[in-house]
Amino acid sequence: MMSDKTGLQGRAGNNADVEKAAGNWFAVMRSGSGTEQEADDFKIWYNADPRHQKAYCELEKVWELSGDFAEKAEVRVLREEVLHKTAPSHFISRFRLLAFIIAAILIAAFLFMAL
Repeated sequence: MMSDKTGLQGRAGNNADVEKAAGNWFAVMRSGSGTEQEADDFKIWYNADPRHQKAYCELEKVWELSGDFAEKAEVRVLREEVLHKTAPSHFISRFRLLAFIIAAILIAAFLFMAL
């Protein structure tokens, strides 16, 4: 049986459920602390539905668009702090935390470009 550490498998339901599950999986896969079981579960989830692939790829695109700003020290500290808060013991939506990471990167990008 698949574990559900992410909180939502997104196997059924509306697009919001799929997006939340994609955000949860994205946070797990980017955290650097995922297990082999989680990697296997992610592959199963990802391949189960084209909507899963689309939602996850959209998150990857946004992440990649952050470019060099994601590696700035200030942004890296914020990202690590947010990823730390995505531990399974927290009940905060990982999708919301991921949105916070992306927002922090974009704000940092704006501030650096203004200089």
